[in-house]
Amino acid sequence: SAVGAGLIALPSVTCRAGFIPSSFALVAVWAYMSCVGVLLLEASSWMDDRSRPANLSGVVSYNLGSTGRPICILLYISIYSATITAYIAEGGQQATELLIMLAHCIETQSSTRGECVVGAAEPSNTTIVIGKLIFTAIFCGIIFKGPRIVERVNAVCMCGAILVFLILVHTARYDKAVDEVGELSIAENATNTDHIYPDKSWSEIPRALPVMVVAFSYHNMVPSVYDTLGRDSRQSMVALLFGSGIALSMYLIWQAATIGSGSSSSTGSTTMPTSGEEIFAKLRKSAGVSFPIFSFLAIVTSVLGVGLGCVDFMEDVLLSASIMPEKTDSSLKRKRAQATILTFGPCLICALAFPNAFLPALEFSAIFRQVLFGVIPVLMVWNGRKKRLLAKNKDSMVDHEVGARGEASGFPEGFNKQELLPGGNIGLSLVATLTVLMLIVELNHVAHTLTSF
Repeated sequence: SAVGAGLIALPSVTCRAGFIPSSFALVAVWAYMSCVGVLLLEASSWMDDRSRPANLSGVVSYNLGSTGRPICILLYISIYSATITAYIAEGGQQATELLIMLAHCIETQSSTRGECVVGAAEPSNTTIVIGKLIFTAIFCGIIFKGPRIVERVNAVCMCGAILVFLILVHTARYDKAVDEVGELSIAENATNTDHIYPDKSWSEIPRALPVMVVAFSYHNMVPSVYDTLGRDSRQSMVALLFGSGIALSMYLIWQAATIGSGSSSSTGSTTMPTSGEEIFAKLRKSAGVSFPIFSFLAIVTSVLGVGLGCVDFMEDVLLSASIMPEKTDSSLKRKRAQATILTFGPCLICALAFPNAFLPALEFSAIFRQVLFGVIPVLMVWNGRKKRLLAKNKDSMVDHEVGARGEASGFPEGFNKQELLPGGNIGLSLVATLTVLMLIVELNHVAHTLTSF
């Protein structure tokens, strides 16, 4: 869930900072997002009633009452509408460019890695629009069919993406080791680390934080993971930390391959890439069609996972809003079709109206992610721990009142489980402080971006 389109967006926002600052920032953001993920898991662990749905809105309403559910729904729709808009805008264009490149390779029978990519014609605006329409239609159909076919397609695409990712990393590192006359300078690379650590700019890190938050956003799946693993808190925490750790490792490897080495000049100096376009142009030239294939597969794996979750979420909202919900196969298919159209229709319109919406939409969604996946988990756990403390320490009258409130809010025996995030209130306060600081930085960046238009 974490590895996908964020992998494509990262070099565009971290290239100015350099490898060392962006790597430190990635580790820090991973640690922070892991902490709020553990908080969300702790709040989920209080739901011992297995009849309740194991989803994010259920956990929020369970812990924050009836007012939490509409807030959660509004934030969820805002986040993933912007995210799907970004995926359609980029996925349709990637698919169009990839087909043109493959056709050019077949037509010219190019043998050089970058020849078929560099020599391919640029798609027209009309072609890109058609590509976005076809891209949306295909994946709407796949997601409409349900989780089983989505899992199969996603597994194939993920295996392909990992394979091409390894090819790209090898190609990028190999090309960095080759000098301008094409000879390997292995001895020089073994003793000189300047090519790995080009110029650093820590002041560029705030610009990259929103995309980093998006890159480590898996929190909508935390309640489902907890339910899938038999509602075992410790096992779920290990799965979340290990899985996100794999994503972190892939991001660091990708950073090293794309921005970790600058371009060597004839004087032996190293210059750092200044834009994502420069990085991607070099990858297209060196890796040929492998980079467009990887970009497309990364978008596909993202849109399948996010799209399926959003359609299921919208279907649940439509069913709960029905006065007399029918349970026949035809009515359920009709509801799913409506949910699919409501999920992808507005996003497609926005993607067509704003063709370059990929990066801005991801950055915009980071603000709402910070609220839903940062602020709300802190509030849920703070409120829950406070109620548990009152239940333990007050006199019998207060104990009775707290017990009544706990039953009404849904705090049964599972409410007495051990805290998952260490440090008690100090650790929780630290996460809350970091959440506020991250939110301020992201709001400032988005405001600066809007004023620059």
